Amino acid sequence: MGRLALAAALVLLLTADARADLGAGISAYKRGDYATALAEFRRAAEQGSVVAQVNLAAMYYKGQGVPQDDAEAATWYRKAADQGDAVAQNNIGLMYDNGRGVPQDYGAAVKWYRRAAEQGQTGAQFNLGVMYRNGLGVGQDPAEAALWFQRAAEAGLAEAQYTMGRMRHLGVVLVRDHRRALNWYRRAAAQGHPKAKNHVKALDAAGVTPLPPPPDLELAPDPGARAAPGGTRGVSPRQHHAGDAAAGAPAPVPPEAGAFRIQLGSLDSATAAKAEWRRLRRRHRDLLEALRPRVQRADLGARGVFYRLQAGPLAGAGRAKGLCEALARRNVPCLVITP
Repeated sequence: MGRLALAAALVLLLTADARADLGAGISAYKRGDYATALAEFRRAAEQGSVVAQVNLAAMYYKGQGVPQDDAEAATWYRKAADQGDAVAQNNIGLMYDNGRGVPQDYGAAVKWYRRAAEQGQTGAQFNLGVMYRNGLGVGQDPAEAALWFQRAAEAGLAEAQYTMGRMRHLGVVLVRDHRRALNWYRRAAAQGHPKAKNHVKALDAAGVTPLPPPPDLELAPDPGARAAPGGTRGVSPRQHHAGDAAAGAPAPVPPEAGAFRIQLGSLDSATAAKAEWRRLRRRHRDLLEALRPRVQRADLGARGVFYRLQAGPLAGAGRAKGLCEALARRNVPCLVITP
C-alpha cells in the first residue's frame, strides 16, 4: 500500500474511533457518569475531535468528574479554537478577558472574540461589542460596539437585545427612540430577561407602542457563519450593559451624483453606517479600497429614518455589477445604484 493510501486509511480509522469515543462520552454525560464521560471525551479529544475538546474543557471548567482546573480547561479550549470552533474561540477569549487559566490579556481576548464573532457566534459578538465600548484591548469605538451589539441582538441574544433597548432608551450612540427601545426590550423580555421585563412595564404604562425595524435594517450574517457543534458548553457570555455617556451621530453625506455606486446596507444611524463601512473595508480591502463611502439619508415616513451605506464612484454599470457579484460570492449583500 502506497504512503498516501496508508495515511488516508489511518485518518479514517482514527476518525471512526474518535466518533465512537465521543458518542460514548455524550451518553455517559447525559446519565451523570462524569468519570466515564471524561475518559471518553479525552480519548476523542486526543484524536482531534473538536466537540470532544470543547466538552472536555467544559468539564474541567466546571469541575465535573475531575477537580476544577482553569488551566486545563484553557488548554483544551485553545486546541478547539485553533481548529476554528467558534464556541471554543469565544470561551478562550473569555478566559483571557478574565485571566482564568491564562494571564489576563485583553488583546488576546479581542482576537479570539473577533474570530468567533465573524463566524456568527452571538456571545462573541456581544463580548466584542463590550470590548469596543470600554476600550479594552482595542481603541474605544462606541459605533463599532453598537454594530456588534446589533448583530448579536438580531441573532436572538437576550442580553444584546436588552443592551440595544438601553441604547435606544437613553440615546447612547443611537438616536433616542422609546418606540424602538420598547421593541428591543420586548424581544429580550420574551426570553425572560428580568430588567427588560421591568422596562416593558414602565414604557407600556407610559403609553409607548413598539416600532419594529423594517426588514432592510436587519444585518446579514458574516461570511462563514455556521451553527456551533452540539455538546456541553462551558462558559456563558459576559454580562454588561450599555454605558450612559451620550454620543451624537454625524450628519449624513449626500450621495455623489452622476456615477454608479453600490449599496452595502441600510442602518438606523449614520454612526452605525460608518462603523459598517470600516468593518467591510477591513475585511474586503482588495475590493473596496479604491471606493469612497457615502451615507444616504432615507425618510420612510412611519417606518422611520434610515441611512443607506453606499460606495463609489464606479465607472459604468458593468463595473458595479461585477463588484456586487464578487461581494455576493463572499456573502456580502450588495445592490447596484444607478446615477
